[in-house]
Amino acid sequence: MQALGFNQTIEYNRIRFHVSERSVIADLAPLAYLDLVQEIEDGMVHNAVASLYERLHPLLECKHRWYPLSAGAQALLH
Repeated sequence: MQALGFNQTIEYNRIRFHVSERSVIADLAPLAYLDLVQEIEDGMVHNAVASLYERLHPLLECKHRWYPLSAGAQALLH
C-alpha cells in the first residue's frame, strides 16, 4: 500500500480505508476470509474449485450503484 502512495488508514463503520494524497481505497481483505475457503476432499481439486466458484458466483455477478466521481476527482485520476 505504501508503494502505491497510501500512507494513512482510517476506520469507518468497521471497514478500513487506506488514504493517499489523492485517493481513498477500501481495504476489503477481511472479505477474502469470509466463507471463501473450500476444503479439498479425496484429492478432488476441481470439485473444490467448482464448489468455491458456486459460492463466489453471486458476488461476481452483483451490480452496484456507483456514484460518479466529481469532475475534480476525475481530473486528479488523469
